[in-house]
Formats: sequence, C-alpha cells, structure tokens
Amino acid sequence: MVAIDYAWARPSMADLKSHDVTDVFRYVGPLGWGKTITQAEYDMLIAAGIRIYLVFEGGANDSAGGYSQGQMNAETAGQWMPLGYPVGYPVFFAADEDLVGPALATAVEYIHGAWTVFGSRTGDYGPGALCQATHDAGWATIPPTASRHSVK
Repeated sequence: MVAIDYAWARPSMADLKSHDVTDVFRYVGPLGWGKTITQAEYDMLIAAGIRIYLVFEGGANDSAGGYSQGQMNAETAGQWMPLGYPVGYPVFFAADEDLVGPALATAVEYIHGAWTVFGSRTGDYGPGALCQATHDAGWATIPPTASRHSVK
C-alpha cells in the first residue's frame, strides 16, 4: 500500500500509477479554496482503482477553535463531500501543528466536536499525541485499509 496526500499540486494519473499509489488523502471543502477535491477528480481516481480518504482543513490552526469549531468544520465538510464517497469511510480533521498542553486538549475537543456530526466516521490527521488522545477517547477512527502511520 502506498498512500499520499496532496493539496494544490495535483500529480498526474501516470505519476500516481508509476509510484504504485493505492490510496490518496484529499482535502474536502469549498472549491474556492483551490486545494479541495472536485467531483471530476474524485471520479477519475475511483475509475483508476485508487481509494480516496477525505481531509478537512480550513486553516492550519482550525483545532484552536475547539469543540464548536470541530462541529462547524464537520458540517462544512459534509456539504462538500463528493458524490459516491463511501458511507463507511472516515473524514479526517486536520491539526497540522505541534500540539502540547492546553493546545493539545483544545485540539482533542476539536475532534470531539467533529465526532458529534460524523460519529464513527470521524478521523484525526495530525501529530501522534493528538491521534493517540482522540483514539483513546473513542472520537476518531482509521480507514479500513490503512494504519495510523500511513495517515501522517
């Protein structure tokens, strides 16, 4: 299994296949952000046999908004999911920063807020301490075909 994530720069299908990519993590959200997956890209990846996992990240410090920001971001993610995204697949909520102390606790609450919208479909995407804390609390899952280490 080869899993990658990408945002603005989109590799060609030939590049993905030449590197034996089986899974991609793609951003979900308003198309105006520029880094988010389109329905056409989603359909092309699926047709090529590549599994897709969705990641929501409006900004690098989304998790600083805690529980309520997690809820709002989950609602936004739900509005922009491509048609056909499997019901059993998680949506990952990113916290791409070094989180310790109160910032880590707030980020855990951020994932908890997302969980109130997505339930068992909630995933975390970030540093190991966040992943461990949210998994221990039962507020995040991993994809059915990936390990936590392939996520980040």
